[in-house]
Amino acid sequence: MVLAEAEQAASEHDGPTPVSRFDWFEGGTRGARSFPTCSLTKSGSMTLNDVAVQALGDPPAIRVGYDAQQGQIGLRASLRDEAGAILLRPSRTPEGADTGSRSMYARAVLAYYGVLPDENHTFRLDDIGGGVFALSLNEPLPKSRSRRGAAG
Repeated sequence: MVLAEAEQAASEHDGPTPVSRFDWFEGGTRGARSFPTCSLTKSGSMTLNDVAVQALGDPPAIRVGYDAQQGQIGLRASLRDEAGAILLRPSRTPEGADTGSRSMYARAVLAYYGVLPDENHTFRLDDIGGGVFALSLNEPLPKSRSRRGAAG
């Protein structure tokens, strides 16, 4: 009965109603991005979303470079045995299914270039040609809300 009363009150009310002023959650996940991204953590992990993995050709490893003038980290696909290659690990759901994302531990290379972040950030990866994708360190994407409660 409460729902019917709310709908009736909404139809008789001018302007925003208590119901209409909210964006109501309709289920689903926090939303996958439709473009390549790379997340950097303060512990030195880098995670490529599934779109980035596919754009790079689902490689076994990645090479990481740094352009100090542009403030960009560059990534390119690599073979496992190539000098400087960092192996990619698949990300899995709790049930063990491959999510399509890949992660790597890159603390040494990020520290070497002095770009180990103070906090976690996600960046858009742009295809700059030659098989290289770059992220601009001064352009992190807006943070999504935590999936955990306020108490964390």
